[in-house]
Amino acid sequence: MVATRPKKSLGQNFLVDHNAIDRIIGAAPRQPNAVVEIGPGRGALLQPLLERYAQVTAVEMDDTLAAEWRTSGHPGLQVIHADAVQPAWLEALAPGEHGVVANLPYNAATPILRLLLQYHSRFPWLVLMFQREVADRILFAGGRDGGPLGVLAQWVYRVEHVLTLGPEAFSPPPKVYSKVVKFVRLPAPLEEARVARGWPLLLRLFQRRRARLDSAIASLVKKPRDLVQAWFLELGIRSDARPDHVSPSQYLQLIDRIEAIL
Repeated sequence: MVATRPKKSLGQNFLVDHNAIDRIIGAAPRQPNAVVEIGPGRGALLQPLLERYAQVTAVEMDDTLAAEWRTSGHPGLQVIHADAVQPAWLEALAPGEHGVVANLPYNAATPILRLLLQYHSRFPWLVLMFQREVADRILFAGGRDGGPLGVLAQWVYRVEHVLTLGPEAFSPPPKVYSKVVKFVRLPAPLEEARVARGWPLLLRLFQRRRARLDSAIASLVKKPRDLVQAWFLELGIRSDARPDHVSPSQYLQLIDRIEAIL
């Protein structure tokens, strides 16, 4: 394991709980035999990944850590020195499909997941760690704790909770709890172009979580609420629905209708 002090500016909280490491690695499918780790840090997850997969790519933003892993001499390890929020690192990634494992920095988790969803054809599965509240918005899409990111994710992947971790599992310990979520790509995921188009519309519909959704949609498409209510009846959505009353599949059908008008 690489020895380095965590940098607060990069949101580094290194995983040190060995039982959690085993469970995260155990949740990762064996195929494809190529995996990306975003933010390998000191190597708590990277070391066992190198033992399990023939090809491992580490995407590391930290200058010191990227340099150390690049000179580590591990066979099968590729190091990409990049900010994982920006899509440029995908151009340096070897062709083909890769699984993804990551203890995501809390301040960058949402844009990184959006990027992975946008390019899901390259990533058949993901095992990702989030702040607990962010994970819940993904896991419980269509319910009171859900959010637009969860709707977007469930258009592409089947999601499941792997484990919950307290602050003591990390060094330095954060002030929040974390959850690990597993994503397995659906047999017929939403096309990448539609994922990209759907995200800004979802954000607009979730802007006022406690407001009636029919009013928000009617305002967006500049049509009478009666038209939106007809959509709700057809799709089995309650007439007084708020944004968190609608399932991912219902949102997809709503957005199809919205896009046909806009």
